[in-house]
Amino acid sequence: CVAPCGGVIIQPSLNSFGPQIVAGYTAASQITGVFGQIYAAMGQAMATYVAQNYGAGLIHRVRAGVRKTIILGVSLSLVLTTLAILGSDFMVTLYMGHATPELLGYAKTNMIFITMGWTLLVLILVYRQALQALNSRVLPIFASGMELVMRSIAVIFLIPRFGYPALCFSLFMAWIGTASPLVLGYFPLMRRLEAQNPQEDPAPVAETMMEEVSEC
Repeated sequence: CVAPCGGVIIQPSLNSFGPQIVAGYTAASQITGVFGQIYAAMGQAMATYVAQNYGAGLIHRVRAGVRKTIILGVSLSLVLTTLAILGSDFMVTLYMGHATPELLGYAKTNMIFITMGWTLLVLILVYRQALQALNSRVLPIFASGMELVMRSIAVIFLIPRFGYPALCFSLFMAWIGTASPLVLGYFPLMRRLEAQNPQEDPAPVAETMMEEVSEC
């Protein structure tokens, strides 16, 4: 419920810019929201993966799975960011049926800010789901609260001074505030869990088993 609350905070500021900006901003947000479902699916898959391996005591698999998912998500975000920015005018026109050059400009501005933050979105969705699966409750809640804080800062201090670009930047700010505690909290937790569940490297273990089988 925190993300919708963040949208409510900036809505009065958005409305004050007039219908053209509202239409352009909304079109870009809706279009990028479709792309965002890809990252959301990655986060949901990571929740199941981490919970299963954490329950089995395979902490090294948790770390490896999270790392590989982050690499995949960041790589994918770079490709999708390029496609979204280059195809912005086409997608907005397709979405709205008709769009003026002014409206396309407003939509592209918002789309640039959103897509440039997709790397942060990957970190948020993967680390938050992983932390929740690891029974960490405080960090995900605190991180969600940071979104409200960053949005409020943008509304009070930035948007009145810098206008529409600051409104678009407010989501990027919110993602920075949300991602920071998740990333900073994940690694100490993993080190603590690995210390509590010391495990041998699975590769040497597998080699030893193969040698024993061959000797038999």
